[in-house]
Amino acid sequence: MKILSIGNSFSDDAQRYLREIARSEGVEIETLNLCIGGCSLERHADNIKTGKREYLFHYNGDMNCEDLITIDEGISMREWDIVTLQQVSTESFKEGSFYPYIHEIASYVRAKLPNAKIYIHQTWAYEHGCARVLEVTDGKGAEFMLEGIRHSYGRARREIGAEAIIPSGELMELLYQNGASKIYRDTFHASYGLGRYAVGLLWFKLFTGRSVLNNSFSAFDEEVSGSDLEIARKCAESLSFER
Repeated sequence: MKILSIGNSFSDDAQRYLREIARSEGVEIETLNLCIGGCSLERHADNIKTGKREYLFHYNGDMNCEDLITIDEGISMREWDIVTLQQVSTESFKEGSFYPYIHEIASYVRAKLPNAKIYIHQTWAYEHGCARVLEVTDGKGAEFMLEGIRHSYGRARREIGAEAIIPSGELMELLYQNGASKIYRDTFHASYGLGRYAVGLLWFKLFTGRSVLNNSFSAFDEEVSGSDLEIARKCAESLSFER
């Protein structure tokens, strides 16, 4: 299976451990994240038109590669089976920010990869009560942000006829509700251990249909407690694609 994300640092979080999670289950998954930190759908759409060489080449979860490529070079590298799209987190709960850009990107992907399936990667709300979530939502908070994300991504999936939504935003909220101890690393990105592992588990479970309740991967970039591992596996296992 070959998965390409046209994304930003949030898709870095999703892909960091995905290949090795799969390998721990005897499955081969190849991944590439075309990453520009804080990149919006509008900027991706503009880069399709201009061919700017400004995407970090984050291949198979390697976040240390600083090589820059164009979006066309990345999408032409393989016959990708799956392509994921997402909005920048600061705009993710604002429905109007998706258009017309997500249509333009989806049309480009379908022209270049007619056999690939497009999925929407639902990004997540920021940490409950943090200064950043209060700032971007004008004081309304994480619940307001998540509800806007649900609505905006749901409409985007219908608008472009994507296969489904990967509910990473729902997963991060479930981790919080179930008492996970370190979900974020900076109040908005997933933590280097638990957060990234949980989102990677979710992607693996959804795209392969395999259970993750007994997943044995443990080579994290920071320590994760046994209780948090159990929470991550149970939360990822409980979710399904949103259609």
